[in-house]
Amino acid sequence: MMHLLHIGRRTMRIVFLSLIGLVLLFSLFDMIEHVRVCLANAAPVIIVFDLFLLRLPTALYQMLPFAVLFGCLAVMMEMARTGEALVLHAAAQKECRGLLPFALTGLVAAVGMIAIGEWWLPPSENTTRLLMQTDVQHVEPNENLSGVRWVAGPSGVWRVGERRGDELSNVLLYPAEAVDGWGDPLEAEHLAWNGEGWSQLPEAVDGSARKLDISADAIWAKALEPPEFFDARYPTSESMTAGRLLDYLAWMPAQIPARAAYATGLGLRGSLPLLCLLFPFLAARLAWRRAMLVRGGMGRVGTVMLGLVAGLVVFALVALGKAAAEAGILFPAVGTLSVPMLVFLWVLVDRRRN
Repeated sequence: MMHLLHIGRRTMRIVFLSLIGLVLLFSLFDMIEHVRVCLANAAPVIIVFDLFLLRLPTALYQMLPFAVLFGCLAVMMEMARTGEALVLHAAAQKECRGLLPFALTGLVAAVGMIAIGEWWLPPSENTTRLLMQTDVQHVEPNENLSGVRWVAGPSGVWRVGERRGDELSNVLLYPAEAVDGWGDPLEAEHLAWNGEGWSQLPEAVDGSARKLDISADAIWAKALEPPEFFDARYPTSESMTAGRLLDYLAWMPAQIPARAAYATGLGLRGSLPLLCLLFPFLAARLAWRRAMLVRGGMGRVGTVMLGLVAGLVVFALVALGKAAAEAGILFPAVGTLSVPMLVFLWVLVDRRRN
């Protein structure tokens, strides 16, 4: 038992070191892109360091599964090279018990990913977006915004044609209590914010008179979304918790393009932690194959290359599934969960065949 605890501590240490290296590599490419954007917008380059700190949760969230793969694979290959795995097998250690430290490492990483995605990533992404708008792109939050925006809020789903300060034009509202079936929406040509709710105005932006729907005044007055709520055309899925993503999916009509992106983002919230749970078993199969094919061969260099190739293949499949889901080629659940299922099936089939 003490030996398994020692293996678990060693695995977590290697996973932590791998995570640091991967986060630094991710941040390096991220900073290069931010420097380009700052120079293009004549913004102070010093902002790049603020963006580096704000993007750390994103880097941790995306790199943690691959750190688990590299860490587990490195420890397993080291055990095979030194004969430690053979000693454990000779001591009648069952395979499932030998994998317990690595499985627990994956479980800790999965729980950490869920915590980061729910409590650290959303506020960080929101702050990053605001910093990019105000200090880099020099766009004021209350500046006039044109272009149709779909936004889901507590009152329902809004379609806003234009916003000018505290006024909205060409507005449709699907009330939250009437979302089922998406019946007839409330419609207003011109709304103004009075500090506590919205009210219809008899004149549109162009000054022409409009007919008011008096029966809808009470509903507009209870709509509590302030003007700033409509700043973002589509908030990114990374900037929302899982609960808010579910609200968007429940309220948004199926024809809105962003709905597929939100469903994909919600699916990735489950598939990435699931990869953390599966990667220790994938590492075990890769380590066994390498130990059988190359007994004591390339050592650590071969281990790094093996982990790098496996990680790049999985990363490419995840990106491909995400793009296919967002483009509507695949259902979001299929696009996001297909990679964990493929990893699980490969591990299962490879174990039975060998």
